[in-house]
Amino acid sequence: MTNLQLRALSGAAYVAVLLGALWWGYYSTALLFFLLGLGGLNEYVTLVGGLEGISVPRLPLLLVGAIGLALGAYAFGGQNYIFVVSELFLLFLLLVFFGSLVYVVFSGRERLFVQVGVGLLGLLYLLVPCVLAMALAGVNRGYLAMVLVGVWSNDVGAYLVGSAIGRHKMFPSVSPKKSWEGFAGGVVCAVLVSVFLGPWFTQRGEVYAWVLFGVAISLAAVVGDLFESRLKRTVGVKDSGRFLPGHGGVLDRVDAMLLALPVAYFLVHLKVLL
Repeated sequence: MTNLQLRALSGAAYVAVLLGALWWGYYSTALLFFLLGLGGLNEYVTLVGGLEGISVPRLPLLLVGAIGLALGAYAFGGQNYIFVVSELFLLFLLLVFFGSLVYVVFSGRERLFVQVGVGLLGLLYLLVPCVLAMALAGVNRGYLAMVLVGVWSNDVGAYLVGSAIGRHKMFPSVSPKKSWEGFAGGVVCAVLVSVFLGPWFTQRGEVYAWVLFGVAISLAAVVGDLFESRLKRTVGVKDSGRFLPGHGGVLDRVDAMLLALPVAYFLVHLKVLL
């Protein structure tokens, strides 16, 4: 089997699992993002461990991540999606943050400032978006499907246009293949797909709202992709892991979604798409 065939097969399997979980129901979707969140957090610990002078304890961070993801899955699931229960997740984040500060104050270790900060960034980077994915699924799984479709269409549009006419590089020191022409193509593609599929997937939203959704998702996806590219380039690795043959690790697959999910959640929460 050639590398291209392997990439196509593993990519198709990944998409099938994502869409299958969405179709099956809330808890299958929550389980999927629970696993993606933990897998991404595990890769994050490995990546930042390649930075000079930084060592984040893997097991404690994964344990905190697992508790937070499980609490989020319960808090935002169906009938549980009430104020008191969903606020428990925010309380959990506050306790983690407060406990980290107390640990730094009383530990007496100078390097702990950096280690705790990097660990908290990992939780913010992976835990929060995955829980917000669960929250979107709890409201209307069509919204979560549109985040996935919007990110994928942005990637496709950026690749096709960038390959055809891309001349002006965005950030060559971070991602040499990205161009401004490709960026524009990705935005246009995401907007068109959002306008045509958004109302059908969700039964909600006016045309202007889905135009805003497409633009916002594209911008967030590009920033998320560039952040992970910067992290990998700083560490000196090509892929974040070996999650999908030919595609790299979990972070390589979800990097664009990690910022797109909070953006989509707040568009829904602010009733822009309702």
